[in-house]
Amino acid sequence: MIPSARPSRRSLLQLGALGLGAAGALGGLSRSARASTSGERRFLFVFCRGGWDPACVLAPQFGTDAVDVEPDASPATSGGLDWVDHPERPSVRRWFEQHHARAAIVRGFEVQSVSHERCAKLLMTGRPDEGRDDWGAMLAAASAEARALPYLVLGGPSFTALHADQVVRSGSNGQLAALLDGGAITLQSDRPALLPTVAGDRLADAFVRNRAAALEATGRSLLNRDLARRYGQALDRIDLLSASGLDLSQPPGGGDRWSTFSTALDALEAGASRCVAVEYDGLWSQTWDTHSAGHMQSYHWEELFQYLLRLSDELGRRPGLLEDRLQDEVTVVVYSEMGRGPRLNSTAGKDHFTYTSALLFGGGIAGGRIVGGYTDTGFGRPTDVRTGGAGDTPLLAAHLGATLLTLGDIDPLSVGIESPAIEALLA
Repeated sequence: MIPSARPSRRSLLQLGALGLGAAGALGGLSRSARASTSGERRFLFVFCRGGWDPACVLAPQFGTDAVDVEPDASPATSGGLDWVDHPERPSVRRWFEQHHARAAIVRGFEVQSVSHERCAKLLMTGRPDEGRDDWGAMLAAASAEARALPYLVLGGPSFTALHADQVVRSGSNGQLAALLDGGAITLQSDRPALLPTVAGDRLADAFVRNRAAALEATGRSLLNRDLARRYGQALDRIDLLSASGLDLSQPPGGGDRWSTFSTALDALEAGASRCVAVEYDGLWSQTWDTHSAGHMQSYHWEELFQYLLRLSDELGRRPGLLEDRLQDEVTVVVYSEMGRGPRLNSTAGKDHFTYTSALLFGGGIAGGRIVGGYTDTGFGRPTDVRTGGAGDTPLLAAHLGATLLTLGDIDPLSVGIESPAIEALLA
């Protein structure tokens, strides 16, 4: 079993500096001296599956007959943010009162579909086809550091094209941990299995490494050499992960859902991952897809913000690699693949809608800021990406992605994203 003790950030940085075999040690360097190798912004994505209703919390739409809002809901303001208050959602109120200065809301951007999978792809890649990696994979691939788990997906969808080797899924039942410690052999077989000795493991590892290095140097084609190079990197990442002490054995979304968030924080705190994705699929895992029983949206929002309160507290408590606190180094993105329509349907729910909103907070985000908005009929309002107010640009998911890439020091145009970053979100 992978040890559960939290890793030493310094030891992990030492391993990261060695990368693919380069000599060197960072152990004796001060935090400021390590800045050149550990200064990259990191990201935590919280995906809310099913399509949430922004009018419940993130997008007040009072005063118009075209949008149905909850009877007991009321407008509220904290700092520069306005939001929707409700007696059933005390955690939402507490979060905005405590953390509004570090948060921003993007309102009324369009995902241009009402199909769950297509919307998720548009939300996370900016386009519906198979030819582009999602934001997390692109950010992970651009990292200058050797990381054990470049993009750790603990839950939710992910999409890859060029950078599949950057994405590591923990598995719905902790399969990754079982693969690393040999448990997959004994747990998934109905016959007794004798695991290799430590000495045997070392011999096998050395043989595989030598074969990969030889193929990388002498492969007959560029594809073979590239595959060998990536395979060698994967072997190095296994060593980094084994040394990190991260506990990946807890199934995501298991009995204690907070454990998934905690694992994400462990990976970010240790520097093992540049990006981590988790999923929140609603109270009792009912998802946010409330075509009927629309009152469940309120319960989902309340529980989500219970987790966000704890997450924000942990980010403010845990030390960063460079800054005093992890909250200054990690950007948190909370979003759902689509919104819900302005009006209630015949079964007291709301149907799929192409316009939605997102919540961002943490490092790099201009806090207390609202970007975009909705018209009186509940559609997204064109926006000025420089100021965040009314303008001429209809906001799309690609604008949000371009903003995240910019925060990660990637030129969106260099990866085919023509939509500009939303400058108003950048601190």
